[in-house]
Parts: sequence; structure tokens; C-alpha cells
Amino acid sequence: MMALYIVGLLVSWALACVALGLMAVFLSDKAVKLNREGRRRWQERYRRDEDE
Repeated sequence: MMALYIVGLLVSWALACVALGLMAVFLSDKAVKLNREGRRRWQERYRRDEDE
């Protein structure tokens, strides 16, 4: 009985780690895309200021 409990804990812990890892990858990917867009907008604004 105790062995089943330990195996269940390990499996749930592994699943939690995988879920967290996927979330971290997804969020960092989104952050990189947002950062690229933000940098592009900032550069455009900076160029406009220089032109004036």
C-alpha cells in the first residue's frame, strides 16, 4: 500500500514539473515575441523623433 502511495506521489510530482516546464517555455516564448514588437515600436518612435 505504501509503495502505491509513493509511486502516485512521484507521478503527480513529475506531471507537475512537466506542466510547469511547458508553461515556462510558453510564457517565455510569448514574452520574447512581445519584447520584439515593443522594441520595434520604440525604434519607430525614436526615428520619428529624430526626423522632426
